[in-house]
Amino acid sequence: MGEQPAGLTGPTGHRAGDDAAPGRLDASFEQRGGLVAIASSLVGLETNPAAVVFGVITVGAVLAAEGVRNEPYVRSVGAAVAVLVLFWLVHAWSTDTGSRLETRRSFDARAFAQVLREESPIMRGALPPIAAVIMAGFAGMVDRRAVFVGTLVSAATLVVIEFTAATRNCLAPRQVAIQTASGGAFGCALIILHFIVV
Repeated sequence: MGEQPAGLTGPTGHRAGDDAAPGRLDASFEQRGGLVAIASSLVGLETNPAAVVFGVITVGAVLAAEGVRNEPYVRSVGAAVAVLVLFWLVHAWSTDTGSRLETRRSFDARAFAQVLREESPIMRGALPPIAAVIMAGFAGMVDRRAVFVGTLVSAATLVVIEFTAATRNCLAPRQVAIQTASGGAFGCALIILHFIVV
């Protein structure tokens, strides 16, 4: 058989003679990504990752602020959930409003409900830190420390999300480290917020 003409794609979808995309590992790495796929599904990266990250940061910031008030952890959890639900509704409403302005359509409850479903991963992002606060409270920690545990879990969740996203995208180790470090930087910002809020 003759050589494949330049510019045609082979059975893998890559152009003949092209090198691997810079910053990415060999495609065989994807075949070993079962655990990564599970982690991606659990944290919501398969649906609306931006909403998940927004939820994690929001609840982490609220818990960081609530942790310095020495209130019962149940009240702090309630405040975090209330703020997150409000943000979820406002974000969905603003998205729907923007769509109505662009398409010049009237308000439709079914369309708004669809946007609410699409933005619901915001609430999923809050589950790990909220669950951590509740478990720490049940374990007997004082309220302030239990709430701080939630902030720590929010910070750790950001690291996990960045690592999972980079690994799922088959990035080279250096890029995985950079993205994971960026998640750690935002996580550290939440922890620092806990100590500077008065």
